[in-house]
Amino acid sequence: MGAILGLVLSGSEARLREIGNNAMDKLGEFRFDRLRSEAEEGVFFGCGVIVNTPESRMEELPRRQGNDYLITADAIIDNRDELFQLLGIEHEHRASVTDSELIMLAYERWGYDCPQHLIGDYAFAIWDKRKRELYCARDAVGARSLYYSQDGGNFGFCTIEKPLLGTVRTTVELNERWLADFLAIDSLLQESIAGETVYEGIQQLLPAHYGIWREGRLETTKYWDPLQLPPIRYNTDEEYVEAFNRIFRQAVDCRLRSAGEVGIMLSGGLDSGSVACLAAERLGRDNRRLHAFSSVPVRDFGEKPGSRHHIFDEAEQMRLIGQAYPNINQTYCSFEGRNALTDVDKMLNVFAHPYKIFQNMTWYRPMLNKAADEGCTIMLNGQFGNATISYGEFTMHLLTLYRSGRLVSLYKEIKGLSRLINQPVKRVGKLALKVITPYWLRSMRDRKRHPNYERLHNTLIKPALAAKWNVTERLEKMNARLYTERYFDYEEDKSWRVNPLFLLHVGAVETKLSLENGITVRDPSRDRRLIEFCLAIPSDQYVREGLERRLIRRAMKGILPEPIRTNITTHGVQSADWMHRLEPAWASVRTELDQIVKRGELEAYADMDKVRELQAALIGDKPITDEEVVWKSLMTIILSRFLMDFRRCNQQQN
Repeated sequence: MGAILGLVLSGSEARLREIGNNAMDKLGEFRFDRLRSEAEEGVFFGCGVIVNTPESRMEELPRRQGNDYLITADAIIDNRDELFQLLGIEHEHRASVTDSELIMLAYERWGYDCPQHLIGDYAFAIWDKRKRELYCARDAVGARSLYYSQDGGNFGFCTIEKPLLGTVRTTVELNERWLADFLAIDSLLQESIAGETVYEGIQQLLPAHYGIWREGRLETTKYWDPLQLPPIRYNTDEEYVEAFNRIFRQAVDCRLRSAGEVGIMLSGGLDSGSVACLAAERLGRDNRRLHAFSSVPVRDFGEKPGSRHHIFDEAEQMRLIGQAYPNINQTYCSFEGRNALTDVDKMLNVFAHPYKIFQNMTWYRPMLNKAADEGCTIMLNGQFGNATISYGEFTMHLLTLYRSGRLVSLYKEIKGLSRLINQPVKRVGKLALKVITPYWLRSMRDRKRHPNYERLHNTLIKPALAAKWNVTERLEKMNARLYTERYFDYEEDKSWRVNPLFLLHVGAVETKLSLENGITVRDPSRDRRLIEFCLAIPSDQYVREGLERRLIRRAMKGILPEPIRTNITTHGVQSADWMHRLEPAWASVRTELDQIVKRGELEAYADMDKVRELQAALIGDKPITDEEVVWKSLMTIILSRFLMDFRRCNQQQN
């Protein structure tokens, strides 16, 4: 795997090579084992290869296939054995077949429909010289990013944005609507329209899509939709568990194919814990080790959780997994001295846009670097687990039962949860009543109670900018900053579990950090086959008698340590010490906010009165405990630095 680049430009061969080589220089900022390019008749392809699987050692990309095709690919194909059989590749030749060769053979066999037959993490492009046509595709869940830009008869694509800046389009402008969303959305998501980027004219190809560029126009097609698949129904609970375990093991096993060591980001919860146990079990058969890296608070962090349901340090739970599987090497990472502002400029250079995930960057990024230094070429996680392997919210199941008229079953669920959490049935019943009350009714009631409530009052966005881009209307569509909490039944929730906004965000973050550190992040819980299964089974496989996440708890019996498998009362808090880490940086935060107000680079986007309120909240020597104030302050600083750097780069190019 690695990164790919492609340009289809009008003009001379010399101009094409000059622009292409300049784009390759930008791509070359990352760590590659090989970096090369090919050009022919108005087409320039490039590829940076990171050796992360045995087969990737043999990859030579871009690569010509006969006289008609040129391919470049950023790919790990996981269903190699299945493809070998379908494509009729003899056993003695299989070990020498690279993933890009499999993709090319699949394209020759199935044409535009080839992604339907490919399982794995990939983005690739094929130039058909005879048709003068470019075909590009992205994997079903968007695990590898693919950006593109088009202008008139020119087209370009790349794994990252920077090489496309100033190539297909000579001018580089910011996308004002994206910046408006960034300031308004109350989550880690950055945009409300899937595929948009901070740069005008640069978009992402959506997950599960392929594109065909010909005659100066790109047409995209969705090739996979898990919401349209038929339901899966078995006669017994045991059959569901058996089928789930078979697919889950398959998803883990195929991601252990590595040119070096295999690592995992391990917490004390169900998702990464289950992945770690299955991976360690499988690696152990080959006398291989799993390298677990776990985030723990800094030594001087003495704060206790405000709730008995929260755990700030999950070291004990992680030790249980290590004791159960002796072939796990455990490394506890506190990364002393780092905070959410550490390496912001480097992060902006890697991401090429403002970001909100600064809390977790105190450990996520340095953890990848540490794993790479220790010889890992694959880093597992279970980030998508809440949507697949450990899915199952009580409120979802309750509303599903109510809307399907299964009132007796609904009452049994209320009684079941009452027993589990040792609370009166009446108290759980109040929660149930809230859940089944229509959203429009609860929203209308809350608006009457708070007639002066302004949806954007708690954001930094400039009111004129919000009005210009209809921000409130788009937030409503994506269920952000609602007047009251919204609940979804099982069918409604399916679309949110595979929301392209989330898939695009995670895919871009993982891809870019993988490139920076020379290690490939892979998530078995985001496996296409696993998603198909988990969206097709009935909701009572996930929740029954009040027990949430029921499927994974049953499936991991005898595999995951019992205190973790059966835990229903506590959960870990990621980056619990992020505020504590920032204490030595308060003075610099205050100083930078002062400078931002004086310079005024945010005036076109942010409500400067609210920025001044942040200034006032940070004045004095008292410890700062308001997370919202700190969150907004860091967002302000990160956006300001991005804008300053963008303008500086534009001035240098002009």
